[in-house]
Amino acid sequence: MKHLLLAALMLVAAPAGAETPRVVALSWEGLEMLTDLAVTPVGGADLAGYATWVVQPALPAGITDIGLRTEPDLETIAALAPTLIVGSDQQAELQAALEQAGPVVIYDFFDAGHDNPAALRAGFRDLAARLGRADRAEAVLAEVDARVAAAGERVRAHFGGQVPPMVVTRLL
Repeated sequence: MKHLLLAALMLVAAPAGAETPRVVALSWEGLEMLTDLAVTPVGGADLAGYATWVVQPALPAGITDIGLRTEPDLETIAALAPTLIVGSDQQAELQAALEQAGPVVIYDFFDAGHDNPAALRAGFRDLAARLGRADRAEAVLAEVDARVAAAGERVRAHFGGQVPPMVVTRLL
């Protein structure tokens, strides 16, 4: 119900005559971000894998699968006539070929050389700005911050205030 209300509000809040963005997401991060911004992508990579490994947020119906994240189908992408193609560092070497189908933005979220959470937040804000959804991005980030703070409190309470060292890894 919450999502239906949010979708209705997004439709009402859209400026008159605003073009619906036709976005293709080449990574699961892109699919998650678009979903959080209440933008239904026209295309996405490895949708079956997303449904198996990511699950939430659930993707809306009607997204065209454009192939693997590492080997997207350029012809399918071009046929979707995207107004924006969102990729990750996994597709950086394909940028020139992808630009034949539409404007491309590549985000590098996961790298040992930078602050990954800060890169994710900056990329999310940048994507939101490109799609005219900056207010929505700030609302999502505020919700994330509140959930992280609440989870941190639960962890500290569980360990009596002495949280042991942890290692965060990315498996995919």
